[in-house]
Amino acid sequence: MNFAHFSHVWNKPGMTAAARYDQLWRELELADESGFDFGFCVEHHFNPRESWMPSPSIYCAAAAAHTRRLRIGTMGNVVPLYDPLRIAESAPAPGAQPGVTKEKTQPLYRSIWVSSLHAR
Repeated sequence: MNFAHFSHVWNKPGMTAAARYDQLWRELELADESGFDFGFCVEHHFNPRESWMPSPSIYCAAAAAHTRRLRIGTMGNVVPLYDPLRIAESAPAPGAQPGVTKEKTQPLYRSIWVSSLHAR
């Protein structure tokens, strides 16, 4: 059985964004030390109660700096806001996580790149 920490960055009354993220980093560190397997986040925009996650890839990079073994990733992007190739390239970067290699991801990048050329 695998366990995961899920970061849904809700606004908490009386907390600044910096304090809220500090709380999340402590949660991730504890999850990592406790043997959790994954850490996930999700993207949100335009809602002051829950829009403190505008860029999952930046969150994932910061989360990785606070953990040693958790596999970090996003559970959702607002796809219409991105070029498909950008999402494919940033989630996950080849070699950034165990089992993700350039050989495994290269065909995906190539197919998305070719598809995006035809769509323009």
